[in-house]
Amino acid sequence: MDQVKAIILVIIMNIIFPGVAIALSVVVFHGDVRNTFIGILCALVTIAMYASPLSVMITVIRSKTVECMPFLLSFFLLLNAGAWFAFVMFLHDPYLIVPNVVGLASGSAQLIIYIIYKNKPTQVMNTSVEMIEEGCSNNMKSRSVTLSKGSSFRQIMENLSFSDQSGPHSAYLLVP
Repeated sequence: MDQVKAIILVIIMNIIFPGVAIALSVVVFHGDVRNTFIGILCALVTIAMYASPLSVMITVIRSKTVECMPFLLSFFLLLNAGAWFAFVMFLHDPYLIVPNVVGLASGSAQLIIYIIYKNKPTQVMNTSVEMIEEGCSNNMKSRSVTLSKGSSFRQIMENLSFSDQSGPHSAYLLVP
């Protein structure tokens, strides 16, 4: 089901959205209004691209570890925004200056957060794991599991396993 949602999202973002933008710019808008429409649309998409790592930055600050934030992505995001900003300063185009200033700020913030948290030790997290059978909350089972930095996905899943109690409608709730 997740693959279907991913395919639908790819189709919407790579085919339908650009198609609608092109159709609107060709059919509806003309002259300077068309340039303004395309400029604002492209600026918004670029700002969204530069702002997309904000959720990862929040996760890094909460967990105090940079495991989920790739350094090279943050570095090249900053480098890309800086290169475009330097180029755009000669053009004086606000549709390019504004998103790249946002990119410079976002990339700088990411690298600063990376520098702050890169050497912080990962704390062991105690998590209560509950398995709930759908429609049978009276039969709730609970288990305490310790997850550490070195835990692999397989080890975590083995710790969470309720092999004989799990049904097709089982769910695990991670409660800090």
